[in-house]
Amino acid sequence: MGITSLPVELLLSVIWSDQLEQDDVEAVRLSCHALAPAAASRLFFRIYISKLITDRDNFLAICNSPHLAQHVKEVEWLEICHALGDFLHRVPLARVRINGTITEHELGSLYKYMEAASEPLFWLFNTPTGPRRVGYDADEITTMRRNTVAAFRPVFEAAIDKLPNLRTFVSRPMTSERVLSNLDYPIAAWQFQSFQDMVLTMPETNDGLFLFILPAMGRSTSTVARLRWHDEWPGFSFLRPFPSSAFRGLESLDIFVAELGLIRSRGDDHALVGLETALMNAAPTLRHFKLNMDDFPDPDQRSSSPYIGSTIVRWLSNRRFALRSVSLCSVIVGPDVLLPLIRANATSLRHLTLDNTPGFSQRELLALARIHGLGLESIQIIPEKQVVVTENALLRFLSGKAPVSDDDREVHDLMNEAEPVFISTPPRNEAATKDECASETTSEEDHDVEYGPENRGRVFAFQVAEDSPHGHKTVGWKFTSRDGPVGYGTDPLRWFEDWDPEAGDREEPLPDCKAL
Repeated sequence: MGITSLPVELLLSVIWSDQLEQDDVEAVRLSCHALAPAAASRLFFRIYISKLITDRDNFLAICNSPHLAQHVKEVEWLEICHALGDFLHRVPLARVRINGTITEHELGSLYKYMEAASEPLFWLFNTPTGPRRVGYDADEITTMRRNTVAAFRPVFEAAIDKLPNLRTFVSRPMTSERVLSNLDYPIAAWQFQSFQDMVLTMPETNDGLFLFILPAMGRSTSTVARLRWHDEWPGFSFLRPFPSSAFRGLESLDIFVAELGLIRSRGDDHALVGLETALMNAAPTLRHFKLNMDDFPDPDQRSSSPYIGSTIVRWLSNRRFALRSVSLCSVIVGPDVLLPLIRANATSLRHLTLDNTPGFSQRELLALARIHGLGLESIQIIPEKQVVVTENALLRFLSGKAPVSDDDREVHDLMNEAEPVFISTPPRNEAATKDECASETTSEEDHDVEYGPENRGRVFAFQVAEDSPHGHKTVGWKFTSRDGPVGYGTDPLRWFEDWDPEAGDREEPLPDCKAL
């Protein structure tokens, strides 16, 4: 039997195999007409658009090609800020004093080149911020921006209306390594991103989401039920005005934003009213919610008292929600905030993930077990320091069942510990066996530890060469998506359909194995 004679289901499983790269699939598509539709289902599952002219034109070309448009299920807006004069604004900073004479450093020439080269790449510009930019009229640019948005919005909506299977919108920062043009000196996205000013007065981040995606989703004809929103650097898009219909009809919402101390220091709770109203719009239909709080790199801007994450979690405690799954990653919330969320959604909640959520110990688990009507089918509590128990044992404890196995008794023993413990469960359907233990990864140089009473029950793991007689082959991996979510197992595509290491996705071996 030739490959073209395979049933459609088998052919699709071959095309979607992680053994094939996107270039391989493109080669398959071009090899013969019989294989083209199956290959197109992967190549055009997700299509992209941005403020770059080439991305916009490619997006419209696919939408206007019915044989390609039928395969599109996700539209991803790659966000990037660029205002005319961004590079020229840096030229004075590149001047140096030599023998009493101010001379333009060679960087000044580079900035001028990049200014001239980048302007033809964009169809939509941001409004210049800060001092008036040399050679550009800010009022004229503002008017041009407003007219461009008004002209393209109906074009964008008409284009997505030609995608019969569109179900998901994504707004995320453009990958920093993306090369924007084929010039003598190539320009990468990070060179634009590094010049953005981290100020609250910069209101034009995530333009694609606020100017086009949200208005399109607010129409009664929209078929989109899922939104993934990764805040664009410098991380203030949640302060923008939301359309009155924002989030209405959503079934799944993923938010990835930064917890910034300077937001709370403003003392302006009204700044988040638009986000709260949007979430309330989604309350009747929203079933799946993920919140990932970015780890802000500047220590001076980190929030010592969490505000944004805990505020959003409080909103979800509104009895108007009936969430089936909740995932919180790096969200600093106390039990006084988290437990009301679980309690308010107890009868509907089936899946709970708390990844690096400090302060959730056995006391909170005991309180969780006492919530009436809670019927969890899966639970993952994954802090940085881990004591691993099987998911099934933890679920039986939370449902009030008596211990019948060693795993069950281990959970009950942990609940009786005098000191707080951290419990981590592996992904559903890949529960660890009772022989698997906790592990803490250290470097090979410092793995010689003293096994005193304080280290009883702990396992220290370190990486060794593949041919080492003292090691054990990796059997489990941690997969971290470029957007922040994490999955565990042996196949990243089980968790992320768009897995691409070249785009920033990362995998790392886990030390767990039966030998441990």
